[in-house]
Amino acid sequence: MAELLIPADVEVAVKREIDASLVGTRFEGAKVGTKIPLEPKPTHFIRVTATGGGQRDLVTDAPTVVLDAFSVDEQDAHDLAAVAVAVLQRAGRVGTLGGAPCYEVRVGGLPANLPHPAVNTHFGFTATISAALRRVAA
Repeated sequence: MAELLIPADVEVAVKREIDASLVGTRFEGAKVGTKIPLEPKPTHFIRVTATGGGQRDLVTDAPTVVLDAFSVDEQDAHDLAAVAVAVLQRAGRVGTLGGAPCYEVRVGGLPANLPHPAVNTHFGFTATISAALRRVAA
């Protein structure tokens, strides 16, 4: 019987990578998760959402991830999104993203000003990436 090859959890990998990389930056302590935080919202936060993607080969997937970066300051919202993109691109060059083997990270959409209607207290910028992640054997 052939072994099961399970897709990596890209949201967890991206969250781990961004969390670890914000330490020592002006965005240290920013909340990174898959949901918009409840009130009171932190000054800076990122929502990570897997939105599909595809399989590159038998053992590698290329999931698409949307990064929604929010801040009470418009420039900080842009910069937080840009830093998140740079962090993930670096992970692709290094070869591991949040502990998952990663072969590359491609940017599908650079940070764009896209306010969220449910978050009227913060500015929002959105970016899209695709990460080539190795599946894990079950």
